[in-house]
Formats: sequence, structure tokens, C-alpha cells
Amino acid sequence: MKSHAPDYGLIVITLALLCIGIVMVYSASLVASYAQFGDQTYFFQRQLLWSGLGVVVMFLFMRVPYTWWRQMSFPCLLVSIVLLVLVLIPGFGTTALGATRWIRVAGIPVGQPSELCKVTLAIYMAAWLSSKGRRVREFWYGLIPFVAVVGLVVALVMRQPDMGTAVVIVGTAAIIFFVAGASLLQLVPVGLLGGAGMAFLAVQSSYRHSRLTAFMDPWAHPEDTGYHVIQSLIALGAGGVRGLGLGDSRQKFGLLPFPYTDSIFAVIGEELGLVGCSIVLTLFLLLAYRGLKTAWRAPDRFGSLLAIGISCQMAMQAFLNIAVVTSTVPFTGITLPFVSYGGSSMLVSFGAMGILLNVTKFTREQSSDELAHENAATAADRRRQWWARLSHARGGTGRPQPALGQG
Repeated sequence: MKSHAPDYGLIVITLALLCIGIVMVYSASLVASYAQFGDQTYFFQRQLLWSGLGVVVMFLFMRVPYTWWRQMSFPCLLVSIVLLVLVLIPGFGTTALGATRWIRVAGIPVGQPSELCKVTLAIYMAAWLSSKGRRVREFWYGLIPFVAVVGLVVALVMRQPDMGTAVVIVGTAAIIFFVAGASLLQLVPVGLLGGAGMAFLAVQSSYRHSRLTAFMDPWAHPEDTGYHVIQSLIALGAGGVRGLGLGDSRQKFGLLPFPYTDSIFAVIGEELGLVGCSIVLTLFLLLAYRGLKTAWRAPDRFGSLLAIGISCQMAMQAFLNIAVVTSTVPFTGITLPFVSYGGSSMLVSFGAMGILLNVTKFTREQSSDELAHENAATAADRRRQWWARLSHARGGTGRPQPALGQG
């Protein structure tokens, strides 16, 4: 395959989100930094360090041929699973706020395996499903192994517990599985079963049940389970359309929990208003669009599934974070990619973006006439195959749908 320049638009979008994140982390964390460490720039300095390392990782990974990750997909996933097990073993994991998500070495937390697993599972799914061909729709050869692998990873993540990451992992894997050619008659029952399982876990766990209750009526528990949601909504409402001004947030003065991590979007809304929130949302939509465009023009099936997995994972995590802050879904802790404070999330996100950028270096360049002709042919092919995908839950003789129009 002959390479060309990467998607510079995708680089600009990523760096724009990073710049917004650096500024907002400084603004959102200065009160907590001074209160905890006597230095207003404590978290800001570390965010600058992680951001610099992340950019280096992105450009290094951009130079690694994406086909190499196909060979390394299983070892990468295996390492991630081992780390997920280690974090649950006393002496290796660090517990904070009721969750055990960090691995520590010599008493120092060094990373979150769940962050790494979001990307390694997407790589493995892209590699595994791209080799399945038409057999991806078979019950024993496609669906059962898929459920087994994803179920193992999700079970380990939920043991931490980390509901937000589990949702992102399941959603990303399901999208890759569907695009690879899975039957809807397979995915719908599995989705319903997974939803029932999540509901059961929410009811059985007292803290998850309290979060669900707070979501239904946060004002009934203003000083307890509904406190975080209420403070986020107050911050967003106070910002209005134009915001209070950069640095002028009131909620960050000890009222809004985690203002520079999980709740940073609320501070953006308070200081920059609806305008600032819209800019962030637009950047993530553009990132998803250019990722899907890359998947459409990828030179092979693996590159297509890999691109759609990474771009959907980024967008899903971002919109889940925003949905939590706006009380659109029940509360769960998850960071805003490239914006929230945090080393593990930053490095993994930039690493994934570097892989996606390498795929963009091998996309097919087409004239508008060629692209229009291919789009029309692909649309016609999808219409012919739609009923086959809907009706053949256990496989069939029909040719499976190519990933985003690729063969």
C-alpha cells in the first residue's frame, strides 16, 4: 500500500480539544490545587506534562503501520486482561472512592488498565472479525466467541467497579460486530439480555441503585446522592448562553465535585456558556465524522473496522460524559477525552488517535465521480443484503455486508 499525508483535519481537531482541555483544567483545578497542595498550578503542570507526552505518543503511533496492530491484537488484549486481574489483587490495586481502578508500583499509582482495555479490545475485535468473512453471522463461530470475550472483559471492569467504561466497551464492540456483518436477530436479543443484566446490577448494588434514584429525582436528595447532579446543573444553568467568563466559575469553589476531571464539562458550561459547550460538541462530532470517513475509505476490512472502532469509542465516551453532566443518563464516572485531567486517559486517547491517523495515511483518494458511483453501488448492495442480515441469525449463503462499503 502506498502512503500519503495523514488527515490534518483530524490532527487539528484533536489539538483543538487538547488546548481547550489545558485551559479548562487550569481554570477548574486552581482552587483544589491551592487547597490541597498550596500551589494553584499543581494539576495544571501535570496536565501539561501528560499532554506533551500524549502528543509525542500520537505522532509515534502515527508512524507505526496499522497492519502491525493486527498481528499484535491478541497479545495486547491478553496483557490488558492480565492487568485487569492484577488491579483486583490486594497489593497491586489502589482503592479510591469505593473503586479499585489503579495499578500501583512501590505504592505509586501508575495507570488504569480499564482505559487501556477500551482500545486493545477494539483492536482485537477489528482483527478477529475482519478475518471471519461470512461466518461472522454464525451462532457458534461468531456470536458465542464475541459474547465470551466481551463478557470476560466487562465482568473484570465491573468488578472494579466502573460502569461508565463497561458501557463504552460494550457499545464499541457491538458497533464493530454489527458493521462486520452480524445479524440483527443476534444483536437484539444479546442487547436486551445485556440491558437486563445492567438493570439487575443496578438494583442489587446499593450505590448504583442510589444513583439511579438520584437520576429520577435528584432534588429529592440534594445533600446526598443527588448533590453531584444538582451542582452540575446549577453550573450549566449559571453559564447561560455566553458564560460567566473564563476563570469566573463559582461552582469550582468546593461546590462541584471533581471539577477538573469527570465534571469539567459543567465548568465549561458555566464559564463559556452554551457557546463553549457547542464548540466542544462540534469538535467531537467532527472527530467522529472524519473517523467514519476514514473507515469508509480504508484500504482493507481490518483498517475499516479499526477506524470505526476507535472513532466510535472516542465519540461514545465523550457523549456519555456530557450526558452524565447534563443528567441525561444516570451518573457514572468517566472522563472527557483530551479535555479532562488524567494521565492514563490522555496517553491512551492519544495512542488510539495515532493509530487512527496511520489508517488515514492509506485511505483511497478518489475523484468525486468515482466516489459517487461507488456510493450508489454500495447503497444498492446494502438494500439487497439488508433482509439477509435481518433473517439469517445463524448464518446463510448470502455474502456478508462489507465494512462501510469495503471488500
